[in-house]
Amino acid sequence: DSNGNQDTQLSYWFGTLGDSVHSLYQAIAGGTDWGDMSSSLMTHVSPWCGVLFGMYVAFAMLVLLNLVTGVFVDGAFRLTKSDKQAEIVRQIHKAFQSSDEDHLGAIKLDAFRTQLETPDMKSVFAAIEMSVKRAEDLFKILDEDGNEELTAEEFANGSLQLQGQAKSLDLALMSQQVARGFANIH
Repeated sequence: DSNGNQDTQLSYWFGTLGDSVHSLYQAIAGGTDWGDMSSSLMTHVSPWCGVLFGMYVAFAMLVLLNLVTGVFVDGAFRLTKSDKQAEIVRQIHKAFQSSDEDHLGAIKLDAFRTQLETPDMKSVFAAIEMSVKRAEDLFKILDEDGNEELTAEEFANGSLQLQGQAKSLDLALMSQQVARGFANIH
């Protein structure tokens, strides 16, 4: 009595709402072969139910695969970004060490200007995706106390925050000029 057996299977997998949800989960999680569920639906309900069931499984699997892939890609992107930032910090320290003439751990604006044409400084500005032509503006923005000297840490932290297109630097420069203008008024 295969007909009664298939009715029992249909009732087992789709007899109640809870059974249906559980069966749909099992179909995409590998708990049960979805082909068995689909054949019961096609035989006792409609062949179109098998088509819909197959589409459900395909859609659910694609969503699941895309979600897992997205998590891995995001994780790899974060690691890459972290590695890139660590490399930029290393390059900045190297450039500042070669430019720090008095060995006080900071570089003065004049020394900074003369070092801009060195390969170390050029690689720093290439890494932070900023033109060397904007270097003096960057230095002045990062020199918050106005003493015309920066430590490697100040330069690294500030340049990583302003890293990217010149729009960030322009906005920071304008903000600094407005703040200085207000300070001069008071």
